[in-house]
Amino acid sequence: MKKIIILFIVTLITLSCTTTKQKEVFEWSDMKVRIEPDINVITNKDNIEVTVLFSELINNEMQKSFIDSVKSIYFFALSENKVLDSTKKSFLQKRKNNFNDNITLCNLFENYKYRVDSILPKDLNFRIELETSNQKYIKNIKPDLSYYIKEDTNQILALNPSYKINENGYIEFSLKAKRLKSAGEEYIPNSESFRVIVMDMKGRLVFSSNYMMNYLQVIGKVRPYEIGETYNYYFVWNMKDNYQKSIPKGRYKAILTIPAVPKHYSKEINFELE
Repeated sequence: MKKIIILFIVTLITLSCTTTKQKEVFEWSDMKVRIEPDINVITNKDNIEVTVLFSELINNEMQKSFIDSVKSIYFFALSENKVLDSTKKSFLQKRKNNFNDNITLCNLFENYKYRVDSILPKDLNFRIELETSNQKYIKNIKPDLSYYIKEDTNQILALNPSYKINENGYIEFSLKAKRLKSAGEEYIPNSESFRVIVMDMKGRLVFSSNYMMNYLQVIGKVRPYEIGETYNYYFVWNMKDNYQKSIPKGRYKAILTIPAVPKHYSKEINFELE
């Protein structure tokens, strides 16, 4: 009997020693990166897309890349604290580009699409969990669902996206905005008034107009200002990716965004390079 008791105690001790150590949990803002991760939520007809872009400049001799330490990214769609859908990204889209012998640019981009059906929870929200070997970083996001409200009387701006090839052979993206009503306390937080993101049809990031940009920290108004007025936002793209390499022919998707606070205004448009 004593031998059985001793064996049971030894087993318990062994199990307690081999228990997996819990990862430390941190807020998104606690990440040790010099460039804040860029998160976008894009509302489409059939889905809501969440994109995450990390960019990091490192000194090859002195620094270790935080991006290299990232093992996986989880995306969760939740309602009333219940998980409606989730996905794990383990094969991450990481890229490096050496500026010179000392400086390297590290890049990580991932996206997640939540399919929209006829019944959309009003309290739908998303959670992103980024995991390293021993740490976890969490970001909660509340999407704007006004796009899916039938006969939306709360629509503030009517948006019409378009593009054309200009005389230099570049693509000129345009977003025509018409103000339908006043939005109250909204503003542009810096000198970036218009953003263009280009992805291939597999959802991989190709180009972002705010990539590695340092904008002036000036507060601006969202155009157009007055109800009934229109304003054209435009951006000329030289059809090169974030690393200034020419992109191949094929079909792409552009996401055109007015990066206002507290709510971004976005529309997407598909195009083909021949």
